[in-house]
Amino acid sequence: GAARGPGEALGMHPPLVLHKHPACEGPIRALQQCHADHPVAKFWGTCNDAKAELDACLRREKRLKQKLGQEHARRERERLRERKARTGRMET
Repeated sequence: GAARGPGEALGMHPPLVLHKHPACEGPIRALQQCHADHPVAKFWGTCNDAKAELDACLRREKRLKQKLGQEHARRERERLRERKARTGRMET
């Protein structure tokens, strides 16, 4: 299997719902097709390459979402700091 870094879980991926993972549509469809084409052989690693590609895509998607969330949190903290400086209160 592929080498995994610290914190990278082995095993299952999240539910493969295309509207939740539009950036990973290709790898999702490839894994689903592999599973359909190899209903038994998938248990012996036939679809490992397709799964590795999907795992990599989902990791990239997660890192992007984390980055966007961190940027949003930073902007929100700054907005609250500015409000506190103006009003002396930390309310939203």
